[in-house]
Amino acid sequence: MCGIAGVIGNNNYHQYLDLMLKRIEHRGPDGEGKWVKEELSLGHKRLSIIDLSEHAHQPMIDDETSNVIIYNGEIYNFIELRNDLSRDYSFKSRSDTEVILAAYRKYGTDCFNYLRGMFAIALYDPKRKLTILARDRFGIKPLYYRLGFNFFLFSSEIKGLINIGNLTHTANPTSLCRFLAARQTDVNEETFYNEVKQILPGTFITIDEQGKIIEQRKYWSLMLPGKKLLEKNDVNELLELLEDTIKIHLRSDVPVGAFLSGGIDSSTLVCYMEKFLGNNKFHTFSSLLEIQNEENKLISVIQQKVNSFNHDILLSGDSFLPDIQKLLYYQDEPFADASMYAHYMLCKEASKLNLKVLLSGNGGDEIFGGYYAYLYANVGYFIKNFKLIRLLKTLRNYKKFDQVELTYLIIKGIQQALPAKLKRMYKHSAYQKYFQHLNKDFLNNNDIDYYYFESSDPRTENYVNMIQNWTLPQFLHYEDRNGMAFGIELRVPFIDHVLLEKVNEFDASVLVDGRTKSLLRQIIKQEVPTEVVNQKGKFAFAAPLDIFLKSNQKVIAENYLGLLLKQNIFDHKLSSEILKKYLQSSDDNNLLIFWRTYITLLWLDTFFNNKY
Repeated sequence: MCGIAGVIGNNNYHQYLDLMLKRIEHRGPDGEGKWVKEELSLGHKRLSIIDLSEHAHQPMIDDETSNVIIYNGEIYNFIELRNDLSRDYSFKSRSDTEVILAAYRKYGTDCFNYLRGMFAIALYDPKRKLTILARDRFGIKPLYYRLGFNFFLFSSEIKGLINIGNLTHTANPTSLCRFLAARQTDVNEETFYNEVKQILPGTFITIDEQGKIIEQRKYWSLMLPGKKLLEKNDVNELLELLEDTIKIHLRSDVPVGAFLSGGIDSSTLVCYMEKFLGNNKFHTFSSLLEIQNEENKLISVIQQKVNSFNHDILLSGDSFLPDIQKLLYYQDEPFADASMYAHYMLCKEASKLNLKVLLSGNGGDEIFGGYYAYLYANVGYFIKNFKLIRLLKTLRNYKKFDQVELTYLIIKGIQQALPAKLKRMYKHSAYQKYFQHLNKDFLNNNDIDYYYFESSDPRTENYVNMIQNWTLPQFLHYEDRNGMAFGIELRVPFIDHVLLEKVNEFDASVLVDGRTKSLLRQIIKQEVPTEVVNQKGKFAFAAPLDIFLKSNQKVIAENYLGLLLKQNIFDHKLSSEILKKYLQSSDDNNLLIFWRTYITLLWLDTFFNNKY
């Protein structure tokens, strides 16, 4: 796990490579390396996880081909790949970095199809005089770029590409509207900065020595849900795949810990870590509140089962304001709610123990149907296709497990069954109030999209959008930045393409047969305590935004008004009304509008007023 940066082209920006690396030094506190030629400068900040020796130092060069690589991530199947490639390649290290070099020598750009893991790669091929930038299938690891006349810059984080030399940057109206209205980030190649783009997941681009993009290719696409019905032997096979992905995510030359929220996903990982690590105790990290709530109560059930060092962090919100300003710096973009703050504080606590690797349950909700939206889409599918017997059976099962009130479930199901045009019209109308306080001359188009992927089956539409646009991209964003802020590698075993492609063989209803995560609950029931497997709610880190804001309300209100005067994107009068409504009402909608405006104002001040 590391940070990478580079400059391509005949330009004056090569002199700023050191500054770019300085901006991302938190990602790799264990070392720095550079490789420079006339039209190419590559830089690397190292966090040592696999092969801690100098043999794994980057940039790394293939002696035979002179190919050069810098890389951020982990290739979990590197041992198996190394065994296969060693017949044609003489390895000098035990690192996964060298495995990528060997794979590229043998397979060229097809090598990315062989990699199982998370990665952002920059590889220079001197024979072809080309630099290849590639990102893993799900975009777990970030990779950004900006280009202009005779220059191409890339970096693991946006802060490495702005406030560099004479380069200016401007706010992206469309990205701001998406965030203010729907808390969406990372939905496509766009960022909150007009000049900065991200390489899309499962994609590589090729750049010539003048800094011009000459190819952009998708090497992997998300497989759509199939039609297969679940059989007993399928559960056993899925269990084997789940165990396999957890095992290989434990490969490390340094200790591995885990987050524990009390929910199904993190509890599953912790229980299987206990199984696979044996007598090797590991650390778990949980966030708690002073008032006991649903998010807290199942944590102790897992803690009593496993042989771990447990760290319960009590979040009072006392340091919320200064902490979110630091958090915002590492995120580079506005973030949606206080769960990101809780996650940040847990990473901070883990860093005190010098831990470098933590497992996270991120992705379990998307892959296995953990959101209520999956229930709505399932009901919508039966309504749309007049499958009344299936509908009645499904509603009866959902009532049995008492996850969602039936009338509300039916209403949401009807919405899911509507034609795409009507759904878009509804979303467009509902979203306007969230960004009507933006200055009109700043907006170039307020018709933001929502259904980036469209399907006649609302279940498929929902599933693909969750993974590619709505939830997973933003959660991966904040997890990477929060961990890297403290030099910690966060691993996400559920987000494994081998596991996902098996899950996607089945009909979408299998995921929510009677309740959310019905398939995953079947798979894990022998290893995870019954109370956790049968929980009704969806659990996350305890982090109530309303409590944190109220404990700092006076200071935040003053800060909000002061920030309004320092920018010209938000209308001052209308934005002041948002503050007033928030202070005078406990309505959740007013809270959300205020928070998203406030964090955006902080972002503008941090990254456009040269605060760093």
